[in-house]
Amino acid sequence: MNVAVRALGGAFATVAKAAVPPIDVLLGPIGAAVGGALKAAEGVRANKEACVSLSVASFTAARTLFESLAMITSDNLARGDFLGARLAPPLQRMQGTLASVESLIGSFAKKGFVKRMLTTDVDARGFARLDKELMAELAEIDAAFGRETLDLQRRTYEHVEQLARLIESQRAALETHDADAL
Repeated sequence: MNVAVRALGGAFATVAKAAVPPIDVLLGPIGAAVGGALKAAEGVRANKEACVSLSVASFTAARTLFESLAMITSDNLARGDFLGARLAPPLQRMQGTLASVESLIGSFAKKGFVKRMLTTDVDARGFARLDKELMAELAEIDAAFGRETLDLQRRTYEHVEQLARLIESQRAALETHDADAL
């Protein structure tokens, strides 16, 4: 697991270097929170299965986020026009959720974990809530990428249309020129 955490941390650092503010500053804490959650899950004394499951879910969410960001070229990441507007809010929420995941899992590794075992209903709701929040934030990020893809397709179509009109006007000018030459 440590190898995976280090690899993900390095990948986030690389993507963060190419991203514009506030995306660049959000990726570091997201990676750190995921690493903290995974590390805390290794030392839990109670609710071990739920803690490990939630830490793996946070790792999966971070990996999915990274894969989505990595699909964008560094040129597009540096462009930043849609990233700040569309991705910053869900990334900020994800950062907070992952910090809560790290905190919840860490609470099961601290002294007094026996007392925590007596609050299983509250803990179960907390685990379910955080898992649901992670999935909702990923869905929002995915939707932002979908909107950007549609915007890129629309802009590409407009450029192709402009080129087609330019080619048509050039062809018409050549035909007029050829007709005048005869």
